[in-house]
Amino acid sequence: MKKDKTSIVFTGDIGFDRYMDRKWEDDHLLSKSVLDFFHSADHVVANVEGAVISAEEAGAAGEFVHYMDPAVTRVLKAMQADIWAIGNNHIMDAGKAGLVSTRKIAADMGYQTVGAGLNEEEASQPAYLEEAGGIGIINVAKLFGIGAIKKDNEINLVVNIVPWNTHENYDRLGLEDHYTEILGVNVPMYTIPITPGRNLAMIIEVA
Repeated sequence: MKKDKTSIVFTGDIGFDRYMDRKWEDDHLLSKSVLDFFHSADHVVANVEGAVISAEEAGAAGEFVHYMDPAVTRVLKAMQADIWAIGNNHIMDAGKAGLVSTRKIAADMGYQTVGAGLNEEEASQPAYLEEAGGIGIINVAKLFGIGAIKKDNEINLVVNIVPWNTHENYDRLGLEDHYTEILGVNVPMYTIPITPGRNLAMIIEVA
């Protein structure tokens, strides 16, 4: 029977640098309450911060090169992290080999990856969940740029574009102030009636 809803947990960065070497062997690295939280979800999306590849395959590594021994999958498996978000600033630290290794290890475990690939098509491919009518998970920053995930942004004007209506009275001189509320803040709003064929970009810029 198909589920009509699903629950997803997203983690922060999952990384094992030289200070965390072999910490994946610690059975108590993650507390029972943390694991119970992960296990309460239908899916866990883990931000795998770096390539998963052996030192032999990765080759020489500098101080700021970050990749993880494949043994770390022990932790990811315990978390039941079935989707790996790999579109981060360390996924290419071990080069193409690191990316290929990470995607292969995830696939061998029956897990999906999202956010990085050997070409644009692979990198843009969503992780797909069939339940709840179908859910696709994408890497927004990769597809639309860092501006799409900014923590804050200033909105100083709302332009409300409406079809021209000859029966409406419009304020042509801007003598009246109109506002719309966004998250409890009143933001100035201009309502601009238009007809087909108008240059919207120029109209909004003038506003």
